[in-house]
Order: sequence, then C-alpha cells, then structure tokens
Amino acid sequence: MKIVFWNILFGFWDMSPTRYGIIKFSKHRYDNAIKVLTAINPDIVVLSEAQWYQQWIPDENNELKRNMGPYTDYTAFFKSIGLDYCSFANEQHEWGYAVGSKIPCDGAFKVRVPHGENAAGRFVFKDRIVIDTYHPNPVDITETQKMECFRYLVGGSPYNENIPYLIGGDFNTVSVDPAPWGYKPEVIPFLKSKGLIDLITEHNPGLTSFPTNMIPVSSANPKVSLDHVYGNKQIKLLNSQIIQFPECDEVSDHYPLLVEVEKI
Repeated sequence: MKIVFWNILFGFWDMSPTRYGIIKFSKHRYDNAIKVLTAINPDIVVLSEAQWYQQWIPDENNELKRNMGPYTDYTAFFKSIGLDYCSFANEQHEWGYAVGSKIPCDGAFKVRVPHGENAAGRFVFKDRIVIDTYHPNPVDITETQKMECFRYLVGGSPYNENIPYLIGGDFNTVSVDPAPWGYKPEVIPFLKSKGLIDLITEHNPGLTSFPTNMIPVSSANPKVSLDHVYGNKQIKLLNSQIIQFPECDEVSDHYPLLVEVEKI
C-alpha cells in the first residue's frame, strides 16, 4: 500500500497576490499536484492545509475574512488521480485534512487536541490501517505543548498496538537537537519512546522536506525536515521517499512524503 502525506500550502491558493488582496484558487498549483500524484500512483493520499473555502477578502480593517466562495473540489481532485473515495476531517478549518483513497474509509474524525487552534485528523480503514495526521501551527503552541498533543493522540489511541497504525504529516518540528530555531525537540523523542518507528527521515539521509524551491532558503527557513511519518510494529516498510520532482516546487513549500508499507 502506497501512502502519501503532503502539506499543500493553503489549499491550492494562488500565492501571487499580496496578503491583503483577494486570494483565489490556483489551477497551476492544482494541475502540478495532479502530475506529481499521478506519477506516484498512491493508494491513499493525506493532504494537510486542505483549505476548504478558497477566497478571502479584506474587511474594513484590512483584515482577511473567509468568504463562502469558490473552493477546491477535493473529490474531483482525488478522482482525477484514480482515488474514488474522499474523506475529510476538520474540513472547514483553515488547516484541514482531506484524504483520497482507493479503498473506502470507514471513519474520518476531527480530534481536538489539548493545545492550539488546529485539530488533528483520524482516518480509519477497517481491518487495514488507521492513519492519524496532525499539523500544529508553528507559532501557536510551544514544543512542549506539541508533544502533549501527540501524547494525547498516540497515548490515547487503541489502534496503535492492535492493527497497523501510521501518524504522519507536517509536524512543524525536527529531529535534530538543538533545532535550528533554538528549541529542544520533544515530539520526535516522544514518538520513539512509544515504540513508533521513523519511516522517513532515517531512510532518506541528506534529504529535507522543507522548503521547496517555491520559497528562498534563509535563516528563518533553513532546509530541514518538518514532515514525518511514524508507524507501529504492525507495519512493514517496503519503500520510503521524500518526493522532490520539479513539479513539487510549483505546488507547495513542502515536498510530499511517500511510504510503501504492508501489514506484518
């Protein structure tokens, strides 16, 4: 089973206008995402920052407001790459989750974590695999609070010991200590302490998931791996990649992660 995790950066917005302009859907980014995923041919795709409503307009105070206007049709997006089933968790939140799959999803749940404004998503494929995904806001909570959110997800899940379990996405944290921004990483050591296995970083030495060539590298945005996938011991890893096709640079500031796994 080939599974992709990808932060698609504000749901295929056109990123060219200024912050206070009208932000619209970008067909260019959308079409390049289809090219990337078609080439990968995944069984499941987990998108974060899957913005539902695609148009924001400034109010009288020049602050952006969500407009119930044009939105990405994720169902059509997934069908175009051969994924007939579409599920959502937290879809009307700014940083929601959309999942496309070749097999039916038996349950998609928004999981409210202890800290921050962003919820997590849980997708249950009965008797096959359970996938958690969580994208904490990098400025909304501390590293310790992120770790407590992951503790809530992983420690409170009955799935991670009984059937194949993955937790993945843009965690907005790194495994190197100290982190480039000066904090001591806590999330990754915690996940490993729970017996979860790194399926990406340790298998792709020298490669990073952020940033793509969409944005310049700087001291504020050094080349790091903010995106991770961890699995339990019911998972057998067959293949693991940080996908760095040229088209990825046209889609997002994050590269997609691919894991190919089977049940032990």
